[in-house]
Amino acid sequence: MHRILATSVLAVLFVTALTACSSNDSDGNSVGKSDTSNVKPLDATRAFTELSNQVASAKLSGTVTAENDPNELLGVT
Repeated sequence: MHRILATSVLAVLFVTALTACSSNDSDGNSVGKSDTSNVKPLDATRAFTELSNQVASAKLSGTVTAENDPNELLGVT
C-alpha cells in the first residue's frame, strides 16, 4: 500500500515539475504556429503558379472545377 502511494505521489510531482517548466504562452501551445496575418488564400491557379516556379517542366493544361470534374468529386460534401 505504501509503495503504491509513494509511486502515485512521485508521478504527480514529476508531472507538476514538467508543467511548471513549460512555456508561458497564452494557450500553452506554440508548436507549429506561424504568423498568417499576411497570407493570401491558396486557390488552384495560384498553387500551380507557385509550384511551376519550382518545377520548370510543369505546364498548366487546364483547371478542374466542380462543373468539369471528370470524377465528379469536386463540390461534393
